[in-house]
Amino acid sequence: MRMRTPARAVRRSTATRLTSIIFDPRFVIGFVLIVGSVAGVTVLVTAAESATAVYVSGRQYLPGDVIAPEDLIESEMRLTIVEDAYLLPGEIPEDELVVMKPIGAGELVPRSALGRGTADAAAIVVDVTGRLPGAVAPGVTVDVWATGADADDSSAPVVIAPRAIVVQRVQDESFVVGSDVVAVELLVPRDRIARIAQAQARRDLISIVPSAAELER
Repeated sequence: MRMRTPARAVRRSTATRLTSIIFDPRFVIGFVLIVGSVAGVTVLVTAAESATAVYVSGRQYLPGDVIAPEDLIESEMRLTIVEDAYLLPGEIPEDELVVMKPIGAGELVPRSALGRGTADAAAIVVDVTGRLPGAVAPGVTVDVWATGADADDSSAPVVIAPRAIVVQRVQDESFVVGSDVVAVELLVPRDRIARIAQAQARRDLISIVPSAAELER
């Protein structure tokens, strides 16, 4: 004669099996993997839908260069800060965009590296007295100072061109070994060109110093 299992015992046994399954490490790990996979797919789909078209530089640009539209490559990027930080398709103005800081080939084009219109800036070669500071390099913002070269000139040094952009160091063919003058090409506001030319004509002692903004970086 078969013995019947009491209903209470059956329920207790079922609950025990369910509890052991729930707390089985293999079950927990599998559940976590499934949830992680679903979350990852959701993130990828959301990112793909929020991709933004941006410009990538097709060549290297140095300070003073003018952006050519044909050198810009349109690309899709999934970045949350794209719209504020980088140049987007359709944003090239009719007047020229001038590069203020170096942009490498294949890099995104930062808005902060661009200036609008060549009418506001021009390149000039300045004879700098003494050694250049170590922080001076292409793309660095500097202040141009001038001091009277005459021994009787007691005037204090003055800034003749604030926030100029270093383009490059110029290798002068007439360079003399032991000379303490270094030729540096700078991008400066056009309204400062005459002041720099005047200082050089008077043979003032010219030096360049990284601007306060550069030193704070």
